[in-house]
Amino acid sequence: MSDDIKTILILSSYSSGSTAVAGFVELCGAYSCPPLTVTNDPLTPSAKEPVEYRNILVSCIDELSLRKQKPSSVFLDFFAKWHPAQLLKASEVGSKVIVLKHPLQAFFLDEIFEICDPKLVLVHRPFNNIEATRLRRQWHPVYGKAGARVIYNSLYSKLHEGSKSYISVPYESFLTHLAIQQDLLSFCSINPTPSELTEARKFLRVK
Repeated sequence: MSDDIKTILILSSYSSGSTAVAGFVELCGAYSCPPLTVTNDPLTPSAKEPVEYRNILVSCIDELSLRKQKPSSVFLDFFAKWHPAQLLKASEVGSKVIVLKHPLQAFFLDEIFEICDPKLVLVHRPFNNIEATRLRRQWHPVYGKAGARVIYNSLYSKLHEGSKSYISVPYESFLTHLAIQQDLLSFCSINPTPSELTEARKFLRVK
């Protein structure tokens, strides 16, 4: 039943390593709500972000200025219809969790909480490392530490003032520490098969 399927939100800035975390969770059995957005970075060809989800987010928030350009109700109306449909699709393929990842969802947590009670995964990385990835990709400054400061300020304020629990995942340590990976899976109530876990850890090693 789709009512039994949990939702995981990967909360992060751009260039934070959140794609690796989302990909790990996906390979461990989470439904990633395809089709997924592609990138021009050969190291991360898939952003692990649902295309429809990304489209509504970037229509509501200007991606380069991080300023709201449509009322929150526009996102809420979309999510109230789209989210149940994704739960049903996950159920049809036998998945017990869906994973949603995009930096701009940081600005719509209240609206998401109106529709579901997600597991919150905060992926963090030093600003200098975020900026180094942004420079390697030759992307706009908002995709580096400049944007990260704005997004994380919003996230930390919301999480600090809210009553929901969350798990904090340090990206670099997550790549190699099995205990951190297992803590994430336990928090998200994901129980991968041995073969799924092996493939997920292989995925991290090539990042």
